[in-house]
Amino acid sequence: MKEERIPAAGPERDAYYMKLAIREARKALKHEDVPIGCILVYDGMNPASKADQHAASLGIEAGTILGRGYNRRNRDHNALMHAEILAIRQACKRLQDWRVEDCTLYVTLEPCPM
Repeated sequence: MKEERIPAAGPERDAYYMKLAIREARKALKHEDVPIGCILVYDGMNPASKADQHAASLGIEAGTILGRGYNRRNRDHNALMHAEILAIRQACKRLQDWRVEDCTLYVTLEPCPM
């Protein structure tokens, strides 16, 4: 996965990552699935936390996209293929941990309660 970072904070940062989530949603639409996209971004706001120390040891910096996904439930005939789940799975693999802390999840639709 290609790493993408954006230095800006605040609304510009949120708008940037939401555009990327919308791109993911368009992939779902292209495959005739419900157009939902998701981007999971590492925030890295607390260098004293164990999560941030672990990320730093892996060379992961604040603003790094850890995961992305688009809805693939219909395409894959699998109820678990939600955009959010796919992005979280990628992040866990990248972090080499099941804990996904100090991150922001950008989703084009409010996540369902699953």
